[in-house]
Amino acid sequence: MRYADDRARVTLTVCTPRIVRVELDDGSVAAGPGYVGERSWPDSPLEIVEGDPSRLTTAHLGVEISTAPPRLAFLDSSGEWLLREPGHGGMVSEPVAGDPVRRRVRASFEFSGEQHFYGLGQGGSGFDRLGVSRQLWNT
Repeated sequence: MRYADDRARVTLTVCTPRIVRVELDDGSVAAGPGYVGERSWPDSPLEIVEGDPSRLTTAHLGVEISTAPPRLAFLDSSGEWLLREPGHGGMVSEPVAGDPVRRRVRASFEFSGEQHFYGLGQGGSGFDRLGVSRQLWNT
């Protein structure tokens, strides 16, 4: 499923009933090399309901896609939101100061209940990344 605004295109790919891949493409540069091996995912049953917000659902999760302004919300199987982009930000692609070619992607989310974020690559202290800003390098 894809949606776009004037600045970027977001593509959602259902990998499994519990995993949705989110890709942000602002069209600024061609995709670089991938560091994750190619993988084919089996078809997963899903339902898409068009509207604003549109909703993509599987047996275990849902994603609401609002277009004005563009925002994502991730839902549990009962339709209650777990994670969503705030009204003041969300996913953005912005130029790196002093470099007209490079861009930086930033994602901000608010969450309901007790949520935690683990991993996100090498470095830093502690495994739970809740409340921590991380700079991720794709080089």
